[in-house]
Amino acid sequence: MSKKNTLIEIDNLDYSTLFKNLSIKIYDGSYNLIAGPSLSGKSTLLKIIGGLISTNVVIKYSGKEYSSLNRNVLFDNIKYIDLNSKVIFYGNVEDIFLKNLKNKVKNEDITKKYKDIINICDIADVTLCDFNSLNKFNKDKVLVGLSLISDPKCLLIDNLCTFNTKKERKAFENIFNILNKEYGVTIVISSSNLLPITYTDYIYVLYKGEIVLNGERDKILREDNKLNKCSLDLPFIYDLSDKLIDYNLIGDMIDDIDRMVNALWK
Repeated sequence: MSKKNTLIEIDNLDYSTLFKNLSIKIYDGSYNLIAGPSLSGKSTLLKIIGGLISTNVVIKYSGKEYSSLNRNVLFDNIKYIDLNSKVIFYGNVEDIFLKNLKNKVKNEDITKKYKDIINICDIADVTLCDFNSLNKFNKDKVLVGLSLISDPKCLLIDNLCTFNTKKERKAFENIFNILNKEYGVTIVISSSNLLPITYTDYIYVLYKGEIVLNGERDKILREDNKLNKCSLDLPFIYDLSDKLIDYNLIGDMIDDIDRMVNALWK
């Protein structure tokens, strides 16, 4: 990434017995992964970033302290979504969207906003279904869609890989990539593994309450020994890339098997 304006900044966070002097910067328009084993503090950190857990440390959004911001403005701009939560809404998906849109969007803009969100989240085929009858995957896509009504600057996605199949994870990654690349939304995903890294700019490795590694994706993926010590295994294609780079057979990380074959057979 060429532009590195800080969107969210936490400096020297102490929280309970979990975090000690933890610092993190999230850059505006970036796509981020916070990875670490279970009980490393990923969900707690996302909730602190989202303003859902109060601390004594100064947290800044676009250079302004959280404490100086109107809470509604903060929550409109930073959305926390737990894909492991159980949510109940009454009514069909379309009615739920329209009710929420009327609270946030001008009447003349509601139809366009609704269609845009439905298309981004790929839920056109469930809009007339009762929300509570949907499977978990479609419920989660609806939740992501509802979070977009306020045009957030940042989405905090908790537990992406916990109960999702590979196909579902890829679908979510595509949604978040569209939001990031086409709409400039900053994406922060938490995961207990390194699977959701296809579009990632930055990786933060959280282990025993500390960020032990952070930096651009390909740089962090070269730290396979350190990642293994944090109970994080490289996905196969990246592990293979890492080894081929060591043998000078390729120059950079490759995340697609066809591109890998082409690079090796040049």
